[in-house]
Amino acid sequence: MRTVADGSNALRRQRARQATEKLAAPQSCYVDPGFVFADELGSMLDLDAVTKAIAAITAKAGVKGKSYSRRCWATLRPRPR
Repeated sequence: MRTVADGSNALRRQRARQATEKLAAPQSCYVDPGFVFADELGSMLDLDAVTKAIAAITAKAGVKGKSYSRRCWATLRPRPR
């Protein structure tokens, strides 16, 4: 069973990977806006690519479900009253 500690450890490993990528990138190219998950230069991930990757992983695992791009979420999320 996974726990909060597992999640914390995963986030620490992600932070270490980002630190390695930051050191490997040319100094003037890396941006650090503080994203938990970022591309190799610190910028925001392409959300459509992430959506497609998750869909491929879940399909390979046999998980059925519908995946939506960020454009769909903007129209599907509940509106404040």
